[in-house]
Amino acid sequence: MLALVAPIINPKARQREVILPSGNWYLFWDDTEFAGSKTVTINAPLENIPLLVKAGNILPLEVEQKLILHLYPSKNDSSSVNYLYSDAGDGYENGPIDRFCLKTSGNNLELTWKQEGEYPFPYQQVQIYLHGMELKRAWIDEQEMATEGQKLECQPFKQVRLSIKK
Repeated sequence: MLALVAPIINPKARQREVILPSGNWYLFWDDTEFAGSKTVTINAPLENIPLLVKAGNILPLEVEQKLILHLYPSKNDSSSVNYLYSDAGDGYENGPIDRFCLKTSGNNLELTWKQEGEYPFPYQQVQIYLHGMELKRAWIDEQEMATEGQKLECQPFKQVRLSIKK
């Protein structure tokens, strides 16, 4: 399970109890971290539906023709694979499949991206956003890149290495 959406069903409620599966979880809106395998109470203001992302995963989003890769690495050494399937929106054509591998090892993260299929890149830019850890330095395809706080702007890549502080 990559993410957990906990909708509010009572119109006056502003909090919600959620039973979390095992693992660590991050609240998408503010990076509050929760240990899994228990019930937690989550604030639920009107403007933000409760959305939790499991540590060790990547949440890809599209905003204004930008592919945003939200990285939620595990605090322990681990690796995971996530897939992004894109199509023309009509459900009939085969589209590209993007395979993202995220590996955490000590104070380093490695993100590799493999695109499958012969398709034009549908986004104007890529943004990588690190959650739950402090971004120190970044390299894209072996070239050191400038960072802006917890994020990094780039074009499609094969490998991103991040130096982090847990």
